Order: sequence, then C-alpha cells, then structure tokens
Amino acid sequence: MDKIVTNDGKGLVNLLGLDEGTLEHQGNYCFMAAKDDSIVDIYTEPTDESNDYIRVNAVYIDGEEYDYCEWCGELMPISEMRKETKLGYLCDTCQRAIESRGEKLTYED
Repeated sequence: MDKIVTNDGKGLVNLLGLDEGTLEHQGNYCFMAAKDDSIVDIYTEPTDESNDYIRVNAVYIDGEEYDYCEWCGELMPISEMRKETKLGYLCDTCQRAIESRGEKLTYED
C-alpha cells in the first residue's frame, strides 16, 4: 500500500473507513483503530520534514494484510487479489472484467 494522507488522524479515518474516535497512536508512526468489529493496525512513515502528511505503508485488519484493488478501489485482503506486473493488486472481479475486454494480464506470482 502506498497512500498519502494528512497527519491529523482524519486522513487515516477517511481512507480506511475507521470507526470515529477509535484511532490511537501506538508510537513511531504506528496506529491502531477499530473498523466495525475488527482491529486495524496501520503502519506509516512521514513524507517530508513538515510532518503534515504521512504515507500509509501497510494495513492489517485482524492480522491479515489489506490493500486496495487498483482498478475498483475496494479495500480487501491481499490474499484475495493477484498482483499484475503493470497495474498492481487486482481483485477477481476486476481481473475478469479486464480480461473480458480482451486485455492480457501478466501476474507476478
């Protein structure tokens, strides 16, 4: 995952659809929050010295790594997607849609 958000808490809440008021700073750009009945661990890093924005490097929900489908934008477990060499992670639905248009996909796995 490589998303940049504001470093005010609201950026992470909006990006990941977290339950309002559950975001907790765990130290060194690590955060924990709740999403529905799940625990979300978020790993970030600063984007520059101003500290106004952070880059989201990884998101784990209940211990499973999540990312966004590059085509439809849905947040889902990486285990349910495949990484295409040019496009990045794609869900099954988007893989089928792209292939139905006659495009050839090449996967890293």
